[in-house]
Amino acid sequence: MVEQDAVGDMRVHQIKDLRQAAALKPKDLSLIQSPPAHLTEPLAIDDVVLPALGEQNQAILFQLNTPTISHSHPLILRISGDKILPTYLCWASDQPATQHALHRGALSKRLQSN
Repeated sequence: MVEQDAVGDMRVHQIKDLRQAAALKPKDLSLIQSPPAHLTEPLAIDDVVLPALGEQNQAILFQLNTPTISHSHPLILRISGDKILPTYLCWASDQPATQHALHRGALSKRLQSN
């Protein structure tokens, strides 16, 4: 859980935010003081964000002009170059076969660590 700061200068999204909305809105995200720069990098427009935990890994295409960081260690896919559209990557990440592969990969990693 993230503690809000009424005079914060950065937003933070959590897994619950990714699961509750198809699109992130600044007013729905907690306001915090910026952590030291070496601890985290803010999200960039067109980053594809996927929850790293749980059964549902619905991708969100980050489109906010508000400084925002991630909490709870989601997967962040950042495209470099122009070979793939971020909207396509987001759509492809949500397809049943991709979701199955992500879930299967996460499950096999859990089994290997036990």
